Parts: sequence; structure tokens; C-alpha cells
Amino acid sequence: MGPRYQYNLLKAYAARGQARSDQLDRSREKPAVGQSLQLNARLAKSKTITKVVSPPREPNKSEGELLGSNKDLCKPCQRLFDGLMDQAQSISKSESGDYYLHWDFRYLEKSAACGCPLCLLIHRSLGNKRTALKFGEAVPGRYDVGTFAGSDETYALRFYYYIILRRDDDVVPVSVGPVTLTLQSASTIQPLMEGAVGSPNTGSPGSLESIKSWLDTCNKSHAYCKKLKNKNKSTLLPTRLIDVGTISGLGCVRLVESRIVPSGAQYLTLSHCWGSSGLPSQLKLTAQFLPFFEEQIPMELLPKTFLDAIEVTKCLGIRYLWIDSLCIIQDREEDWKREAATMWQVYTNSYLNISATASMNSSQGLFRDRSELTLKPWVVKVQEGHPLFASGEYCCFDEADWECHVDNGHVNSRAWVCQEYLLSPRIINFSEDQLFWECHELKASEQFPGGIPPRCDTSTQRNFLHSIEEHQEPKEYLKVWGSIVERYTAGSLSRPSDKLIAVSALAMQISKMRSNADIYLAGLWRSDLVDQLLWTSSSTAVRSQRYRAPSWSWACMDGYVGSHFNWPKAGPEGGQLRSSNIATVLEATVEHSSNPYSSAKGGVLRLSAPLLKVNLIADKEHRVQSSVFNEEDQSLMTIGVDAEAGVLSVNESAHEKRKQLLGEREYYVPFPHTHKARSRLDEDYDVESAREVFFLPLQSFHETGALLGEFEIASIDGLIVEPTKAQKGQFRRLGTCCLDEYAAGEFFCALGNQDPGELEYEAISPEKLPLSAFVPRYWNGNDLDFIPKEYECYIVSLV
Repeated sequence: MGPRYQYNLLKAYAARGQARSDQLDRSREKPAVGQSLQLNARLAKSKTITKVVSPPREPNKSEGELLGSNKDLCKPCQRLFDGLMDQAQSISKSESGDYYLHWDFRYLEKSAACGCPLCLLIHRSLGNKRTALKFGEAVPGRYDVGTFAGSDETYALRFYYYIILRRDDDVVPVSVGPVTLTLQSASTIQPLMEGAVGSPNTGSPGSLESIKSWLDTCNKSHAYCKKLKNKNKSTLLPTRLIDVGTISGLGCVRLVESRIVPSGAQYLTLSHCWGSSGLPSQLKLTAQFLPFFEEQIPMELLPKTFLDAIEVTKCLGIRYLWIDSLCIIQDREEDWKREAATMWQVYTNSYLNISATASMNSSQGLFRDRSELTLKPWVVKVQEGHPLFASGEYCCFDEADWECHVDNGHVNSRAWVCQEYLLSPRIINFSEDQLFWECHELKASEQFPGGIPPRCDTSTQRNFLHSIEEHQEPKEYLKVWGSIVERYTAGSLSRPSDKLIAVSALAMQISKMRSNADIYLAGLWRSDLVDQLLWTSSSTAVRSQRYRAPSWSWACMDGYVGSHFNWPKAGPEGGQLRSSNIATVLEATVEHSSNPYSSAKGGVLRLSAPLLKVNLIADKEHRVQSSVFNEEDQSLMTIGVDAEAGVLSVNESAHEKRKQLLGEREYYVPFPHTHKARSRLDEDYDVESAREVFFLPLQSFHETGALLGEFEIASIDGLIVEPTKAQKGQFRRLGTCCLDEYAAGEFFCALGNQDPGELEYEAISPEKLPLSAFVPRYWNGNDLDFIPKEYECYIVSLV
């Protein structure tokens, strides 16, 4: 006897096509005005670039008359703004349209050193990619010009640089970049640059005066910062503080107990990287050194970052400073646990956080030498008749400046810094070549003292964290928590056992904001728990060898995690993806040895859901990769073949870490008619092994607000699990699996044909799950006779 439900691919195609046709006919009768408005609003904020193609040009002025209008620029940059660009042949097969010649990298460096402001900006924006450009033969750079969607007179300048690598008997161009710069009207940008003064070092008097100015503005003018200060107002001081003395030099630097410090005294904090090998023992507070440090801290023993932080503290007229390694007794476990539990208060109550953003370890210090031209405001003039730009005055800047120099700064590779960053009321970031200021009302830099241009990419997590109480959206806190998890797991921990402790302060803040109305479960929350189970780990992440969280929590992994629980998200058709639960949570518990925010001793998640026994096959589409050592930041850069473009691409591991979700751990769940059931596992898996694995569907997604959203399944998402064999119906998570609409149809048939005897479960749920409970109302599969209309649900436990 054959299977009861036989999936018919042609009928599925036909039904889907008919449904689409009917809906399109209906949409023509009634224009979707709301949808059009939504689409226009989305385009207005878009960073999509439309390439500008120059028409054949007949200049009305001689080349000699045009050149010289932007005398600070080098010749190729002058030619760009004077409309005399030199056409260039494209190097990549995927490139089309007009490209123009620029310096190769070696001449770019020379031009930047000679003072061309645009070359200096390009060189700076290349960042660590500069190292890769020294590995091969130089190739003249290219650039093209585009406009951003919704803004015809805000231009994108994209600069492409290449090197040539030899592979066997062939040569291959390696693309490094592109660097995308924004060209915007000077009338908009110049006010933000007022007060920018160049100086040769980020520790110069001018730089320190900038900090004082931002502090003064924040104290006097920022109503929201005052509101948060009053809400979090506390006279509680850290157990110990470093007394740095006075600005005039009176008093030695020593450790003091807070009980002898005046109540409500202001203090600064320091965020820094200890370094890959940690700090030498003489640079840490130990029980042995405590009485000596209380007398005097030997300045000659302190690393440069600590010395610089002391200098900044004195210059700002503040007497006290808190540094973790000098204020917590490092060899007393009980002291460390007590201080770690209150660390969130240390940062929340601080006056200002000093961040050694650019330093990989404490020996590199805060201050950096730089070109004085880095901060010099400059304006380019475009005359009438330019083939690419409208005439006028423009400022050029890098929208990714904040992301590159702050969000991706070395200090943020340390997981503990995540809560330091999010909880501090104000932060001054000492980056590679300028200071970046951040409070709750202003993000500024030495280049833009009046505020970072609105188009720049800057983190909004600090704002989100403090806005939950005001908005009270049902899932707003989950969106914030998802962003925190991604930022936090992108950092590293010297002690993996700190995984949950190092984020506990933020979890407590979320719980407090929700009036303790939710239950914290080892990195997840009991409310909307199904929404949080589809996290994915990076290809370099590993499961912790020592138990600290159940397999269904991201906290069991060492490495970057994509949370995927900040719904709703934008869908491909212009609407929003919405989820319908397939699985039901029956019970969720976590055992702890101490408080609910510490490492777990055990945990169980009991679900009622359909269950399908599956096979996994390997993803045979591999990227060809090799690695080169980056001497500049001691990291590896990955070079991978882009077969589509016919060139190589360079990715920096330090900056791409957050975006690196998956790699070699991609597999497929095969169905007879499709191979689109993609699975992403948390660990390496041998497809030749005889391990039993199952697909546990959790949610169905469809798109609301889109023309065809209510008629189609976007995906069915769930977990790949395997039995523990410890007890019947007990599983552990292996990874996630996503089925598209056609794979979903075959999956439904497979569920209907499955023999329950092939499965392992605690019990069968007394009620079946109707198809209508989790698919879109008008989905064409509802009317197909070979799609089952209800499904058995099995009670299983995940540990």
C-alpha cells in the first residue's frame, strides 16, 4: 500500500500560480495605497545606491580653467570634482557602467601623506585592509558615482582597489573594498563640523578640552540625560576606588575604601582589553598587594593605558577612577563574585566611562599620534556643467566611521565590555585617530563636534535599552535583548564560565524594566520563548565543554550567535514577516546553584509539536578560501573566491565577526522534489554516521502588509534534534532547519505518511494540530487534497 499523502509538485506550482494571479487581479481593482506609502518610506531611509552614468561631455570650459577650483586636492581628486574624470576599464566581470581611474594604493598613501583630504579619508577608511593591499602587485584604483535611494543630491563615491595574486599559471585580481564615501551638501554638514580643530595627538590639550565641552553641554542642556541620571541616582560607590590626587599633583595615586570617600563623589571608569595573555600579576590587585596599594600604587608598574586614564581623570578635575583589575581582588573568588554582582551599579553610577577603544592590550595606551589634517574641515566645489554632480559645495565623509572605529574597536572584542558600554551614562572613546563621544542625547566626534551626521551608522542599543519602559511594546524588550545577545557573543571571554555572569547585569535591567513579570532562563525569557529558540551559531563557535546552560539556550555556545528573535522583520515583498507557533511550550525550567542569572546546573524544555525523522546530507557548495596574516592587528583575513564576479574578495575577521553567521556547518534535509530544506548546525556533523536526527517544527512565517503575503508561506522553521538515549522522549538540540514553501508542502505530506512507531517521544498529545492554525488564511495548499489538514503532536523534552 503506497503513502496516503502523495506530494504533487506540478499541482502545487499550479495552485500557487493561480492564487498569485487572482490576488494580482484583485489588487488592480483596488490600488494598495498604504503599501505604496510604506514602500516609499522605506526607500527614503535606504542606503541602496543607484549608479550615475555620465553622458558624453562637451566641456564649456578649458581643462586649465576648471582645474584649480579645489586646490587642496591631488590631481585625480581635482579631476573628479572638476568633471574631467579619466575613464577606466572594469576589472571584475560583474562590474558594469562607468568607472574612472584613481591612484593605486602606493600612490594613495603618498597623496594622503602629502595632505590631499580625500585621499586621506579613503586611506583612513580602508582600515586594516591596507595590510592586504601590500601583498601583491599594485593596480590603479577605480571609482564610480551613485545616488542614494530617495536622495538625488546625496552622492555615493565608491573606490575600488585591487592587487594581483598569482595562482598556478594564472593571475587573479583581488578586490579590497570597496570604500563608500558620502558626498552631501555643505550647508547640511558644515554646522556639525564647527569647532573641529586639528592636533597631532588624541591626548592633546585640544582633545581634552573637547571632552570638557561635551560634558558641559550634557550637564547643562540634555534633558533626557538628566532624567536618566535622576532615575538611576544613587550615592552607592564601588567598594574600592583609585584616588588619583588633584590636578595640581597633590597626593599620591593609591587605592581607597569607598567608606572614606565623600558620599556622592564623582568617579570615572575604564573599559580596556587585558590582552590575549592577560595582565602580569604585578598589575592586578591581589590579597598580597592590597595593603601596599592602599599606601601607594607604584606608577612605574602601571601599563600605559592606566597611566593615560589617570591623566584624563585629573585633567577633567575628577579625583576618583575605577579600574577592574585594580579595584577587585583577583585571587579571592568571594570578592570577585561579590563585585561582579554589583558591577552594573559601578558603571551606571559613574560620571563618565573612558574606553580604550583602539587598544588590544593595556600597554598600548589611550593616546595616538595622527595627521592634523584628519580633523580639518574641507569643502569641495562643483561648478555648473559637471556630468555627475549638481553644482554647489559639498562635504565628504565616511558613513561607516563610527561602526568601524567604535563598534568594531578592539575593546568591543571583550564580552564584559558589552554591559559596560550599555550601562554607562556617558562614554568617551579613544579610537585610532580621534575621540568619539556618546551620551543618551548626542553622538559626536572631534571631526563632528556638533553631532555625527544622521546618515552615519551608529549603534542604537543604548537608546533601546532605556526606552523600553516608555514604549511598553509587548515584544520591544525581546528586540533589545536580541541585539544585546548578538553584540555580547561577538566578544570573547578569558573565562568561559563567565558566559552568563558577564551579561547578568543587563538581564537584571531587562527584568527590572518589566517589573520582574518574566522568568529568566539561562539567556532566554519564558514569555514568547518559542520566538527565541531559532538562534544560530557561527561556523567557528563551539559548544561549551563544561555545562553551563541547556542545549536550547545560546549560552551553551562559545562564539558568535545570531539571535533571530527581534521580530517583526521586513519581508522580501515589502511587508513584515509574522510568525505563527507550531510548537507549544508545556514546561520550561532551569536549575541554578546560586542566583537565576548565574550559570545553570540543568534545564528542561517540554514541548508539544509535530516530529519528523529526517536525514542530513552535506552542502556541497564550498567557497574556496585561504588566509593571510594581518600583521597590523594580529588577525587573520579570509580571502574567498567570488565565482559570480570572477575576483577574490577580502574580509577582515576582526570587523566581519558579527556578520559571520554560517559557513561549513550547512546541511540539507532531502525531500524527493526539492533540496531547499537548509539546515544549520551548532557543531560539526558526520553525515556518514548512523545518528538518528529529527526535525522539530517551531514556527510558520508569512508576510503581512505585502500583496501576496497572506497567500504564501515564507518558511517553516524549527530545530534539528537528536535523542539523548538517557530517557524516552528526551532530545538535545543540534541546530536549526528552514523549509521554503515547496519543502513545507512535502514536509506536511511526510508528516501525514509517517508511522509514529518510528519516533521517540514521551506521549502523544490528545489533540491534533490543525493546518489552519499556523498557515496563512488564503494559502493555496489549504485546498490541495494531498496536503493533510491536521497533524499528530508529540510531547518531547529538550535538555
